Amino acid sequence: MRRPKSRPAPFPSARSCQLLTAALAATLVGCSDSGSGSIEEPHLSASRGAGTGVSLAADASAIDRFFLQDSHQGGRATSFQLKSVAYGRIVELWGKNARGLDVRVARDFVIGTRYEGDGRAVRLVSQPVLGTDRLMIDEVVDAGWPGRARFLELAEAAAASVAPLSDAGASGAGTLTEVPRNAAFVLRFNDLVDPGSVSALGAMLRVGTPALAPFEARIASHELFGGIDAATGQFRSTRIVVDFTVSAAESERMAFSVPANPVGLPPAGRAGVPHAELRLPTVGLTGLSSPLRSSGGAPLGAGAGSIDFSSASVDLVRPFSIAPAGGAYSGFMMDQVAPRLVAESDVELAAAPEQLGMPDLFRLPRIQFPSPGCAGPAQPGDILIQLGVVAEVVADSGPATAAGLNNVMVRLLDFPATWTGPEQWETDGLGAAFYQAPYDVSMDDVRVACLVQVTPDPLGSPSAPTRGVDPAASFQLRFNEPIADSGEEELESVLITRTRIQPEGAFDARDAVVASGMSFGLSPYSGGYIVRPEVPLAHAAGASEVYYLTPRLGPHAVRDLAGNPLLESPGSIAMSIDPTADPVRSGGVLLGFEGPRELGNAGPDLGGQFQAAFGDSAVRPRPVIRFQGNVDNSNPVLAQQTRFPLGVQTPFNPLGARMQTLWRYCDMGFGLTDPNTINIDVEGLYWAPTGGAVVPDQFSGFEIKLAHSRFAPDEYIDPTSLFPQFQNSGLRPVYETNSLLSAAPSVVHPRQLGYLISPADVQTTPTGQALVPFPMNRVANEPKRTYTWRDSSLRERAGPQNAGVEPWSLFVATGLPIPPSAYFRTGEVRTIGLPLLLDFATFADFAANGQNGWDINLAVNSSSRPYFRAFSAGGVDTSGNSVVVDPSMETSANGGFSPFSNPPGAPTFGRDNAYMLGAADFVVRKSLAHTVWIDAGSVSLNRQFVQPIASGVAGQSPGVSVTVDVRGASEIAYSNSGLIDDNDGDENGIADMLEDASQIDLYGDYYNERDQSVLTHWERDENPGITFRSLSTTIESDEWRGNVNSIEGARYVQLRLTLESDIETGAVPAVGALGIAWTE
Repeated sequence: MRRPKSRPAPFPSARSCQLLTAALAATLVGCSDSGSGSIEEPHLSASRGAGTGVSLAADASAIDRFFLQDSHQGGRATSFQLKSVAYGRIVELWGKNARGLDVRVARDFVIGTRYEGDGRAVRLVSQPVLGTDRLMIDEVVDAGWPGRARFLELAEAAAASVAPLSDAGASGAGTLTEVPRNAAFVLRFNDLVDPGSVSALGAMLRVGTPALAPFEARIASHELFGGIDAATGQFRSTRIVVDFTVSAAESERMAFSVPANPVGLPPAGRAGVPHAELRLPTVGLTGLSSPLRSSGGAPLGAGAGSIDFSSASVDLVRPFSIAPAGGAYSGFMMDQVAPRLVAESDVELAAAPEQLGMPDLFRLPRIQFPSPGCAGPAQPGDILIQLGVVAEVVADSGPATAAGLNNVMVRLLDFPATWTGPEQWETDGLGAAFYQAPYDVSMDDVRVACLVQVTPDPLGSPSAPTRGVDPAASFQLRFNEPIADSGEEELESVLITRTRIQPEGAFDARDAVVASGMSFGLSPYSGGYIVRPEVPLAHAAGASEVYYLTPRLGPHAVRDLAGNPLLESPGSIAMSIDPTADPVRSGGVLLGFEGPRELGNAGPDLGGQFQAAFGDSAVRPRPVIRFQGNVDNSNPVLAQQTRFPLGVQTPFNPLGARMQTLWRYCDMGFGLTDPNTINIDVEGLYWAPTGGAVVPDQFSGFEIKLAHSRFAPDEYIDPTSLFPQFQNSGLRPVYETNSLLSAAPSVVHPRQLGYLISPADVQTTPTGQALVPFPMNRVANEPKRTYTWRDSSLRERAGPQNAGVEPWSLFVATGLPIPPSAYFRTGEVRTIGLPLLLDFATFADFAANGQNGWDINLAVNSSSRPYFRAFSAGGVDTSGNSVVVDPSMETSANGGFSPFSNPPGAPTFGRDNAYMLGAADFVVRKSLAHTVWIDAGSVSLNRQFVQPIASGVAGQSPGVSVTVDVRGASEIAYSNSGLIDDNDGDENGIADMLEDASQIDLYGDYYNERDQSVLTHWERDENPGITFRSLSTTIESDEWRGNVNSIEGARYVQLRLTLESDIETGAVPAVGALGIAWTE
């Protein structure tokens, strides 16, 4: 079949887009609005003369040329002003003619976004193929008929249903109106508008917070509201329509170029602030009059509403907010109608169209279909398209014959502007066309083969459009309205499988083809969805393998912009491969999260920090929750330490200081392996003031960095010597060496933001500990900065010269026996067991007083080791000189100056065992999940993987993210030896890491815990039997990586999901499917 890029886009007749010509308007000069006075109440103005004007309705002989009159001054206003701004839905306005046939009265008629009429005399409907909204008023609009007045009354009531846009002030500080993304503005003025001035220069949209980015909208004069210009006798509108959406057909017929945009405004930003602005310049770019003028030439004045006097063009401005994605209808206008699939076929008009006594009504004697499977009976609403022509079927035809369809009645909706009239179709209508019809489940298999367009054309096209498909083909579906774009590739909405499946049923993860789908706009009106397999379909030479394409229903169905899912599917559409195509060796795995064991394993396919929602076929991370970790003497280990009531001044030193200190997981009461406190973000920090109070102070330069400590000090006291047994387990003198080598410290509070200490900020915990917040994330209008602690995406092991983790001091404090083996042995401690390293830098500020102290414990009485603190601090030396410390230049812990020495000012050592009391605010932002190891089937050094895809679900917040990382293995050697290389804990003959993700830890690693008497995660016991594969020379072979190129040739692959939530809104990502494909 022909591709959309070569499909001719229809464009309307110049006549069908024009309301009144000069000749027609001249017949209306005598109407009541032609005088100098303004008309306050809208009413009908009409002409019975045929003239040379063109009616909006095609039946020009029967319907008067009329308009709905607004108050105006005939184009003679000296002060041209904006009266109001409203928003609504653009519809086509339809009525009845005297013969009872539907006739179109206007294209761009604006009604309220929730207006639906009464469901009887006034109905809001959707054209079943084009998807355009139509307001159908079942009253006769022909002149002289009683229903004429009623039609006008109902049309006027519908137009009055638009909602006002409030004036929120030039800055947007007032009440903001929430506007749907695909709505339109109606701007009403106090006089007639010069149509030549109606352009994007006169009415502009800007988007963003602040609203700086231009947004291209369709700007047009309103077709029905206005009056007669006193000077020219021509109709002029009093209203302008600003349409946020632009169809491909509208884009092509516009005088100035505006790209097609079926979606409208961008997604909403954060709540409570403007997301966009409407701007009307009152001064031209050259300093002359405004671009927008009345028909009499008066420039737009700046006297109505809020003005941005800071703008060069002195704009009238109306800030507004955009409806949020999480609200009703996903941020779009009310829409309760499900999208429909549309079948499309090349056809031939074998006989010329015949006009049937009305300008727009034709009979098509014969429509020939090249594919018998695409030739169903014509039904009202079907569409026929030729170059510049759009026609709509208005009556049922007889059944299709071998020759196609005979005597099909159609209404001509659009025709080329170059034609002399619609009757020219009789001479120019022969030849090629496209026939489009909505899928109807009651029609069974009629036209099913024409629901999918294959690129490149199959061998069997056009008679058999799904036979002889190229293995590298892509597949396109057409819908009658735009399909929601999740912003990323989708895997589960339209499936390609090797066997038939039910649209609402499950599928085999190894039977499905990993194929990404994405919505896109189609010319001229409707929405498209393209499905591209990630690798060519597997194919053996000479074979005609059959694959099935299935539009799915239920949770994974494609959805329209408002979130309505597809409700009717043809099921599995069979497609056969071209037997002459070159052979292809390919494969893949697709997890749809419709159950925990889609790979057919004994255990779950996915493990880690996620919440399974198999009912709606999705996995989500942990919810965004906040909690506080208190580092005080209510925790057992700290309760064993010695209080030091004097505290320490550092880092609150007016002469400058740098200080590193650390907090352990157990000092906050966290469990080592508790998944709820792993991968947690530090959002705020507190220090405990000496004596529970502070004095006001301020530092103009104050910086905070956070990192994972490379050292995990353990103050366990040797019962024999009474000295710390692990004296060298603490911090080192060189600051740089105290954090992990693989992850540099992260700035969470930049220097320039400073620090204001206020007594009003002191708070008390339930345990009675006084706390003062550090300035982290407490400065207005600053982006939030957090740090992920206990981050299991970092694989570096550290923590030397202790007994391992958990620390022995914890067992002593809790009265538990010290285990014979540590969970992590010394030097092999993973990030979940490493302390949080806090790095403070105070820059000298002679206006500060430095009178506050930080409350501390002494970890050990008998020694200053192990070191929990390293610092450099300014002070006064023994000669009475002030010594300033620049923390940015301090690379080692150089200590400070003691005011208690004799004489005062003696240097102090730069490390000690001061344990700083305080607290941290945590938020769950990041969660990690891992698959089992997936077997690609055989050893092949030629195997190449493509980037894995995790597809989200519709309507996700823009503040969330999902990342997929991979690692590969060339071999997983099975072992059931009962020794440390045993990888079959349940002894079923399959290595555990291949079948049970619950046996894999948060780093993605396997340890045979079922055969351990004491749980340990030592490096030697990690991933027994796995031979990792990596072609990288810079990354360790067991490291996770974002690029699959380095695992080329691997037989096994493992995937990791990193799910990041929006801590501002609480939104979390949802993954609807996860897939990886490969070729050999």
